[in-house]
Amino acid sequence: MSLEQTPGELMIQTLARFSQIETTALTLSLRGETTLTPEQDARFVEASEKIAQLTTQLRLHGRDRAGGTIEHVIASAIRSRFDAVFVDHLGMIGRGTGEKFGVLEHAVDRLRGLARGEALAGYMPFVCALSPLNRQAERQAGDKPPMPTMADFAGSSQIESDADAAMILRKRRQSEGYTGPDVIDCWVLKNRQGRSGCVLPFEGRGATCTITELVTDREESNA
Repeated sequence: MSLEQTPGELMIQTLARFSQIETTALTLSLRGETTLTPEQDARFVEASEKIAQLTTQLRLHGRDRAGGTIEHVIASAIRSRFDAVFVDHLGMIGRGTGEKFGVLEHAVDRLRGLARGEALAGYMPFVCALSPLNRQAERQAGDKPPMPTMADFAGSSQIESDADAAMILRKRRQSEGYTGPDVIDCWVLKNRQGRSGCVLPFEGRGATCTITELVTDREESNA
């Protein structure tokens, strides 16, 4: 899903996922432009009943909605007991204050406390925060960007100490004339739960994709 979608679009996508009916077919049916097969109709009813049992609340915060500080986000999460809190992105916190990194460290500390039940006893939501990266080393490297490190995070010292897991995503540079799909490389730089393999299917822009963990040459040499 994308937060750019309307509530109606989110609902259609949820119905499509639960019913395993193509989004286009489902949309046309809801518009009355086509009809579902009896089998699809039965799956649609089952999916609708399942969704009706869910309690879903999505709240967006921004400066235009009096949610420009991390304290507003924390207070809202505590009040509504959200299961998950996503911050996109940490680089926007403290912008224009002249104390960007000080504000960033405070935000990371507060998010860690929220995830570990320090903000409210017994309430420990999943917290995910996107962070800006230091692009200087990548720009200097030209066509062969170096392997990422924790130092690539802006305000890396606080992120390194407080995060339970830290990952860097980077779009792979392809040769001129390449017409294949985009490839996003992901490096897990920190995981307090230990190493674990991951093969994760997901959907994006109508395409089904997979995230597959690869073994690096360095890991093979140390095996």
